[in-house]
Amino acid sequence: MAALVLRSVFWFMNVHRPQDAQILERAQQKMADVNSVLEESVNNVRIVKAFSMEDFESKKFFRTTWDYFRSLVRMRRIRHLSSPINDMLATFAGIVILYIAGTKIIEGTGKLDVGDS
Repeated sequence: MAALVLRSVFWFMNVHRPQDAQILERAQQKMADVNSVLEESVNNVRIVKAFSMEDFESKKFFRTTWDYFRSLVRMRRIRHLSSPINDMLATFAGIVILYIAGTKIIEGTGKLDVGDS
């Protein structure tokens, strides 16, 4: 029983790690997009001014910045939510293990091996 609870807890914790990595990678890609738009606008400032495209470039920059902001908010939300869930599951696993060990000691069997559940 205790081994099953521990496996379930660790499985849940490991399921979220790849998701966190994907979200972090998306946020980094969005930041690269922001840098790319900014660099493109600055390097081509003469062309932008010649065709009076300042407003277009400004909107494009704010759009990519907004996408980056949304990805950062999503990443923070998932990270701040997964930490308390993982802590709660680890505490629950400890309670179950203590309950099983305590009942065996109270029943008088008292001897626990590493593989007992």
